[in-house]
Amino acid sequence: MGARRAAGGRRRRPAAGTFRGVGERPPVLRPARWLGVCLVAWGLVGGCRTTTPGGASAPPSARSAEQVPGGSEPTVGAVEAARARRSLARRDEGPTAGRARVVLARRALERGDAADALAQAEAGLATAGIDEVDRMALVELAAEAAWRTGAPEKVVAFVGRVPAEARTANMLALAALAIEATSGASEAAVAFLTWASATPDRAERAFARARARAAVATIPLADRRLPAPEALPEGQVRDCLAGLLGIDAAGRRGPDCRPEPYRVGLALPASGRLSGLWPDLYAGAVVAAEVLGPVELSVVDTARGARAAVRALAGRGARAVVGPLDPRSVAQAEQALPLPTFVPWGDPGSSSHGAVYLVPPFEDRVRALVGACPERRIVVLAPSGAFGDRAVGAAEQAARGRGLAVATHRYDPKATSFRPVADALGRQGAGRCVAVLDHAARADNLVRQLRRRGALPLGSEQGGPRILLFGDGLDPARIPPQLVGALATPPVVPSPADRAFEAAYRRREGKPPSPLARLAFRALRRACGHPALPGETRPMVVRVASDGLEPAGPPGT
Repeated sequence: MGARRAAGGRRRRPAAGTFRGVGERPPVLRPARWLGVCLVAWGLVGGCRTTTPGGASAPPSARSAEQVPGGSEPTVGAVEAARARRSLARRDEGPTAGRARVVLARRALERGDAADALAQAEAGLATAGIDEVDRMALVELAAEAAWRTGAPEKVVAFVGRVPAEARTANMLALAALAIEATSGASEAAVAFLTWASATPDRAERAFARARARAAVATIPLADRRLPAPEALPEGQVRDCLAGLLGIDAAGRRGPDCRPEPYRVGLALPASGRLSGLWPDLYAGAVVAAEVLGPVELSVVDTARGARAAVRALAGRGARAVVGPLDPRSVAQAEQALPLPTFVPWGDPGSSSHGAVYLVPPFEDRVRALVGACPERRIVVLAPSGAFGDRAVGAAEQAARGRGLAVATHRYDPKATSFRPVADALGRQGAGRCVAVLDHAARADNLVRQLRRRGALPLGSEQGGPRILLFGDGLDPARIPPQLVGALATPPVVPSPADRAFEAAYRRREGKPPSPLARLAFRALRRACGHPALPGETRPMVVRVASDGLEPAGPPGT
């Protein structure tokens, strides 16, 4: 890059109209080439990249001449820069002015003044009659300077001025990094694969391919709809991406590639003790696969053991498993084979194997419900047995933490008459919350009887208590009238992300999706790489309305 000294010790100067070291093509900075040095130790790639003032992740800056092995002199010396300034002072036009701007832009970049380099390059591009070679050099210099000043959107604009077939590997490197900082992961993957196909440098290719794979990995399956990068040769993957996403990154549309389906296994109880859950879960999974596709479902009954079920699914090529349903089976499944496991509900505290639960822990939901009480007193109603013991324990702990006075009433889980509970509540007066920690069907029956006996007057405006529901089994499509106005922490909180699934489910099944069907959709959604929705990782308190569930305001509203 730098001027070479002749054998006699005198510096040779290039012939007029040429640039040193590259013949008829003006010299440009090569940030991508220096990247190869960083990649000698692959783990240090991140340390070789810097941060621009704009916050974007910057490519390695081109090394100045002093950093080049052998101690070469600067590419653009002071004498050459002074000559260029005099040319501009004489108001030279056309090719002479363009060449002078190239020299000054390069000089500014080498001295670390990216803002001046950008100004010089933009002025050169605005000059009429410059040589095509100089114009290409100015575009590349402008893109490099824009990146260093933290303006990746300008990088994309400058490189976009050059026809796709004429872009250098250095331009493609700058464009890929800029697109990664400004656009979606799909566009970044195409740009990195385009760079990888153009550069002759092995380390650059490895870096670009790795960044493309990283970009593709962040795209939810429903959005990418493309083969995995390892499934096809690099050029075909790039062209498939471009064609499927409508991106004309390489100057042409890619072929109509059909990706391999994403295989998800269903380890669910088609028979046995929990088989009553099967119809809604399976129906929800089938519709979810259609909405999230391309997804291929493979089903194994867990009645004969979760470990065998997961091994069978792995043998069929499943990349993730939805289910099993109980924590013990989840632990067995993950011990069998470490596939990603997504469990519609359960107790995360009982398994340490890393399963992803779609319903927050039981105790967390109870604590959130108690935290929504705006009064100073709370009455907790729960069935007898292990479930009720846990529910009451969590509620009492949460109440004491908030300084609430708490009273507890237990009842037989098989009871159909709640007169003793109604009599006890009737003696405790107004100004309190009543938390019903039970399944929605029993809570509906209990609240109906309590109101019939006057223990729960309608509405807080009559001095009645505020009702808090645990929410299991509460179907947004079938809200009982006596539960309207209550606060609840249901296991599934409707979200705008459910709308496409809801519409598809209605078309297929002729009815709204049940909570179990929604849980199946949420499980497949997470298995396909989508982020968690509200209510999946932290409990969410909602208000029960006549037409569904709606976000609840602060306590007391």
